[in-house]
Amino acid sequence: MFAKYIVWVRCKVGKRERLHIGVIISKNAVLTANSMNMNEISCTIFYRNINFLNFDKVEDRIAGLTTANYENFKEVRAHWSLPQLKLVLTEKEIQLNKKSVAIIPLPKQKYSESDTCVVVTHDDKLKLVQRKTMVLRRAECELAYPNLHENIICIQVPTKDICNTSPCSVYNEEGAPLICDGILTAIVTKDNSQCEEKKPCLTAKVYESRHWIETNIELLNRNNTFRGSVVSVKYVTKQNKGVLNSGAIISNNQVLTSSALNEPFKGFVYYNDGERVTWRKAKSFSEDWRPKANKIQISIVQLTDHNYFKAKKFEILPVKSSRPTNDSICVLGIKLPKWHKLEIIFLDDNICCNQLSKYHKNYTCIRPKFEGIQFGTRLLGGTPIICDGELTAITANVEDDAKNQPHPCIFLYKYKMWLKKSMRSLESLQYLRPDYYQIIKKREDYEEEEEEEKEEEKDV
Repeated sequence: MFAKYIVWVRCKVGKRERLHIGVIISKNAVLTANSMNMNEISCTIFYRNINFLNFDKVEDRIAGLTTANYENFKEVRAHWSLPQLKLVLTEKEIQLNKKSVAIIPLPKQKYSESDTCVVVTHDDKLKLVQRKTMVLRRAECELAYPNLHENIICIQVPTKDICNTSPCSVYNEEGAPLICDGILTAIVTKDNSQCEEKKPCLTAKVYESRHWIETNIELLNRNNTFRGSVVSVKYVTKQNKGVLNSGAIISNNQVLTSSALNEPFKGFVYYNDGERVTWRKAKSFSEDWRPKANKIQISIVQLTDHNYFKAKKFEILPVKSSRPTNDSICVLGIKLPKWHKLEIIFLDDNICCNQLSKYHKNYTCIRPKFEGIQFGTRLLGGTPIICDGELTAITANVEDDAKNQPHPCIFLYKYKMWLKKSMRSLESLQYLRPDYYQIIKKREDYEEEEEEEKEEEKDV
């Protein structure tokens, strides 16, 4: 009856791996439990026709884009002191099916006493089962857990079975849902230490965490705003090495990305869902185009067709000329594997310098908007950050030891003169008069540009 709502969540932290049950609460989100430290965590969702003995054979799987932990920001607290909830937003939408894969609605009101409650878990053969359960009164629960958090429910094996079974064996799966009268009520949590046979099992209430759940889900948006401005940039070096980055359209025939070889063996810009156009020229801020932590990673690629994006009616992203304010709404425009946007914030420069000490001093850094959320997958270099409708920054390629840190990126307003000069320079290679830049300028304007260029060049 409830199997269509259930998924398996496999999370890894370093070499540690843990499996949880989870429930589908939207096309983009799975709710489960968490007793793991969040540093470097990455999760994968398995659903539909799940082979519990061999997950490699499960075709329906989605990587987690972000992982959020309910108030456990620094370390995992005891499961009786705080609801151990974890929310995974997915890179792609979960493919729903009325019979086999469905969304379970969030509760609309607080739990009240019920005689019909089940926990959806698995048996010894890893088959999903619904186990009838008994919800204990608060006073009974506090006898076992004196400092119990108010948003935790205790459950116990029904009285008739209590002599033969224990909560440890019956409610054995972290993340299993407690469903009362057909309503998602709570999520089974586990202690980090050994389960105590004589104590009831703990579950985290869902209704009381609904605001946290909904605000996190709202960070992800798949509408088409900015979709036509974000592309993928791919090229092959003379050593036949393929490189893939993201990028943003900044003129009728130019794309801004993080790193690009000046004259690649092959170069393509991919847009829409697989269409492509060639490029053969690029210009990078750093003399060595290869992405390095101590170098500024900005490159412009020039299409062979000088009016391509205008003919295709793509939207050119204007480059923001200043730093975003605290009130700015900023999103990552993520092209692959499927288009989506994720709301983010820029962190204080001191935090970025401390946590990204290997990176150039002009890098800033980002994280998902709310505290306690981590990126679950690595962002491509050149992923555009759009604030208030303007291209504000692009992400850098990260090194392995930076994957558990805030993500580095570079503000574009600091390099506006280099961008203008490089766009003109690339256009001149094709002997084209640029239609986006004023040709006639006063002498003092050029002098001002030269001074700004000198300042920017100090960053090389």
